[in-house]
Amino acid sequence: MSRTSLLVLGLGLIAPQLVSGLALQARQTVTCDFSTAANTGDTCTSFAAEWGLTEAGFEALNPGIVCPNLVGGQDYCVIGDVTSATTTTTTSTTSTLATTSSIKTTTSTTSSTTTKGPTTTSTTATTTTSALPSPTQSGLASNCDAFHLVASGDTCAAIETEYSITAAEFSTWNPAINSTCGNLFLGYYVCVGVTGVVTTTTAPTTSTTTTATSSGPSPQMPSLISTCDKYYQVASGDGCDSIETAEDITAAEFALWNPYVDAACDNLWLGYYICVGVATVTTTAAPTTTSTATSTGPSPQMPSLISTCDKYYQVASGDGCDSIETKEDITAAEFALWNPYVDAACDNLWLGYYICVGV
Repeated sequence: MSRTSLLVLGLGLIAPQLVSGLALQARQTVTCDFSTAANTGDTCTSFAAEWGLTEAGFEALNPGIVCPNLVGGQDYCVIGDVTSATTTTTTSTTSTLATTSSIKTTTSTTSSTTTKGPTTTSTTATTTTSALPSPTQSGLASNCDAFHLVASGDTCAAIETEYSITAAEFSTWNPAINSTCGNLFLGYYVCVGVTGVVTTTTAPTTSTTTTATSSGPSPQMPSLISTCDKYYQVASGDGCDSIETAEDITAAEFALWNPYVDAACDNLWLGYYICVGVATVTTTAAPTTTSTATSTGPSPQMPSLISTCDKYYQVASGDGCDSIETKEDITAAEFALWNPYVDAACDNLWLGYYICVGV
């Protein structure tokens, strides 16, 4: 703001005539670091969003642009610096008929503002538990606690592999990055981990399912069930859910056989073996002569099933009492009550025969 003050001293004061003129000049300079062509049908809003910009920021990078529609095939700036300055100059003309006068003129001048787009910096990766690093891609997950600084040559897939995260996780934690990963900003931080989810930066390890030895393969996670006879080596990016699906086991079985792994499944050890199968008993063929089933239902049945049974399970190779109890969500006491012929060691299950798992 320009201020002109007039101080008149003297006895014979005659009001002066003051004419002042203010000239306001605005200047804007754009330094574009990267531009790219719009597709037919793109608008300022959609194109800006694709590059993580606001519409106002996009317009600032492209002075003179006419929104909302863009020209397909025409290049538009998406990364650069916008520097704007406003300069105020003051001119004044005075006419004084006073005996003695003194005119004091005070002029204040300009300020400048800078709008900055994405810029190029060196690459690194960081994990933080407090303040966010800067700059970041827009819209990062609010609970993000691990970050990666995008380097030249990076792709979404490469970052996902490096940090052992899935494409779905990367997309959820970095919603501003589009499905083609075409707007990954060089020198900006992306999210590669959130609170409660453990990731590893160790190179992926080949997943392996092995045949059990007398003591099993090593190294093993602590406290595996003693009757384990099938093992899985934890690979980069594994989670309990994905292992259960791959090995066709239930969450209850996984928890029973791997008691050291907590409920959140955030303490799997990369490269260590876990249990994905047990051999509590070896199922045997039925004897040549068997007793007649004592309840209705499918056949053949194990002898002496409880007469009120209304749910049956056919014994398969490798089944044991505990695995059947887990699958059918019943207790050992219920199993014993409904199947009195099966002994406490569970070593006389007959392969292919039905047992009772519900009344």
